Amino acid sequence: MLDTQSRSEPTKQAAEFQRLAAQPQPGLLRELFHFLRYNKKWWLIPIVLALLVLGFLIVVSGTGLAPYIYVIF
Repeated sequence: MLDTQSRSEPTKQAAEFQRLAAQPQPGLLRELFHFLRYNKKWWLIPIVLALLVLGFLIVVSGTGLAPYIYVIF
């Protein structure tokens, strides 16, 4: 015979899974911050910031602000 507790365990796990799945998902920046914090990858911050700045400059270079970007360099 099956133990009553062993039959209720998958039900508890399924309920816990559904509870966690119903929670709102964190955003990309929050996940990145948690990754950097818990894995102690602080050396990645300058790389990520440089990539963000470079991406911003690439996007803005196709707009009317392009002449002002060239003044920076």
